[in-house]
Formats: sequence, structure tokens, C-alpha cells
Amino acid sequence: MGIWLDGYVKNMPSGHIGHAPRVPGPPRIVLHTTETAFLPNYDWPPHFTVGVVDPQSLSSYYGPPGTVRKWQHCDLALTSYALVGNTNSDGDHCVQIEVVTYSSKNRGDWPEALREAVAHVLADIVIAIPEMAPCLDRWPALWSRYSTSKTRMSLDEWQKGIDGLPFICGHEHVPGNLHWDPADPNILDLVTRARTLPGTTPIPDADWPTLLRPGDRHAKVSVLKGLLTALDYHEKGMGIGDSYNVATVAAVKRFQSDHDLVADGIVGKATRNSIYNAVSATA
Repeated sequence: MGIWLDGYVKNMPSGHIGHAPRVPGPPRIVLHTTETAFLPNYDWPPHFTVGVVDPQSLSSYYGPPGTVRKWQHCDLALTSYALVGNTNSDGDHCVQIEVVTYSSKNRGDWPEALREAVAHVLADIVIAIPEMAPCLDRWPALWSRYSTSKTRMSLDEWQKGIDGLPFICGHEHVPGNLHWDPADPNILDLVTRARTLPGTTPIPDADWPTLLRPGDRHAKVSVLKGLLTALDYHEKGMGIGDSYNVATVAAVKRFQSDHDLVADGIVGKATRNSIYNAVSATA
């Protein structure tokens, strides 16, 4: 079943809605920027384009000057044609966003409306594909490692994930890429904004939610991680924060398998009670 998001202009150059189904692997979000007054003339489009209308443009197709527009070109369940070949293989679990900026020469030049629009796209992706959520959670820790130095990732990091986990990056970080982003984005600012939008960061409450799922952010996730660690189900990269990341999913699945539960990586009442009983028995 295809994944098309509401609130975006559908634009499928040459009828290309995507290339190949995704394959298992670390989810990745790639941001790329270009400087142009118009929507680029794609033959092989990325998943999304977000742009602000050039004040110098006379075209009314894009709306009044300063208007931010959002296009979706490809089915999120498929690899974008723009990601096929080079260092990318068919079916890479990756979503690409092209950001059109008509005057940005550095990351300080983006209009506020454009920053907000890109943050909303990131939040929309996470809501549509929950396993992408750790991409946003991890960037603050990777900021000094990959932002200002424009360090290319190794091919192994690209294919397997940084430290084996999902990530977000700019084109300037992709191994084998032929050019830099002309207006390399302040990814830390964008993910910080995205994580505060409704639907991506639930407000913690005093009680356990009905379900804890991959991609959730909740105070009880920290409790869950502590209980799993106490039971020797800690996975590398799980951490101690409130993010239900891929390592947490692996730990939950391992516990569920060992206790004759459905190993779906989702913590409902049965799994939660089993964890509590195991802790009590250990104590």
C-alpha cells in the first residue's frame, strides 16, 4: 500500500512514483539543498521538495512571493529514483527531501517559514513511518561529528547505519556524493523544531500508555529501558532516554521471545506485566 501524505502537492515527473520496494536496513533521511527560483526540472525526483517562492519570479504558478510550497513526488513505500545507483542500492530504506532556496548562501539565510516547513515535513515522515523517529533523536549526538566538518560517512556507516542505528544527514555527508549542499542546512535546528510538533513528542503522563511502540517518545520508555537492563536485555545503543529506538525494539523482541509472547516489539499490557513479574521474581 502506498504512502502519500496530506497537505502536499502531488508532482510525479515522467510518471515516476518510485523505483523499488524498501529493504530491511537502518532508516535514513537525507536533506539536500539547491538554489533556484523554480521547482527543479526533475527527471528522477526525490521523495519531497520544499521551497519558498522567489520574490523576483513572475510566475503565479508557485503562489505569491515568499510562499512556501511542499511537493511529494514519490511513494514513501518506495525508493526514490534520485537515490538509485551511486552509493545507493535499489530498495534503500531512505527518504530524501530537496529544499529549494533562492538566496541562501549559508545556513543562517533560510526564511523562518522555510525552516518551519521543513520541520513539518520531518515530523510528517516520522508519523507516517514510525521507525524513522530515531533519525531525529540521534542527530544532536552526531552534530559535532558530521555537521560543520562536512565529513563524508564511510560506506559501511551509510549502508549499516552510524553505529548500527538510523540517522539523518545532508548530501554533504553521503559517501561518494559528487557535490556539497550549496546552503547546507542547520539540521540540529530542524530536528529540534520537528520534535516539538504535535504527534512526534507526546506529553508524558503519570500512567503507562496503552501501548509503547517503536518511534514513541514517552517518559515511561525510560522506565522500560531500566527494567529491561535490570533483566539483562540491554542492547547496544538503547541508551537511557525517552526514545523508543531500534535497540529498544530489539531488546523487547528478545524478552518477548524468551517469555512466549508475540515478538512484535510493542509493549502492551501482557508484555508489561510479564516484565514486572520477571523483575519481581529476580528481586
